[in-house]
Amino acid sequence: MNTFDVRFWWNYLKFLPFGNTLFSFFLGLVVPYTGSLRAKVLTIDSYTDESHVRVQMKDHWFLRNHIRCFHAAALANLMELTGSLALLSVMPGDMACIITTVTCSYLKKARGTLVAECVGDSPIEGPHQCRVYIKNSRGELVAEGKCFFQVKLKKPRGWFFNSEREERPDVIDRPW
Repeated sequence: MNTFDVRFWWNYLKFLPFGNTLFSFFLGLVVPYTGSLRAKVLTIDSYTDESHVRVQMKDHWFLRNHIRCFHAAALANLMELTGSLALLSVMPGDMACIITTVTCSYLKKARGTLVAECVGDSPIEGPHQCRVYIKNSRGELVAEGKCFFQVKLKKPRGWFFNSEREERPDVIDRPW
């Protein structure tokens, strides 16, 4: 397995004690910039065609701005993480995605522990979007946004699938 398979690792770790903390830690190792948020994945409920993801981010001094609330970039990164997990948890293994745009609306000053929620549906090839909502500990909506992705089928890798075999002198064409 070359990539961090969200469904496999979540299903493997969620039943262990501190499983969601372990999952979040490993996610931070695989994606170090996202790991700097110290976000904790609370739930990933993935079904055949839909997923529901909840991610928690506690208030840390390094995530604050000069007016002592969460920095806008930290909230945008939380939206990207939540939307990406929602999409990756229902995406088939033969598809790949890349995020193209994150739009954010900041409604209130974000302080305290925040929980981001996203419901993602099964993607098809082409553009795809997810809505993300961020609420504070009192349940008030502090930010909302959309994550836009470009989804496509993965290209097969390896020398067997390479159509330009002439470029590889070490591969001998066999008559059979």
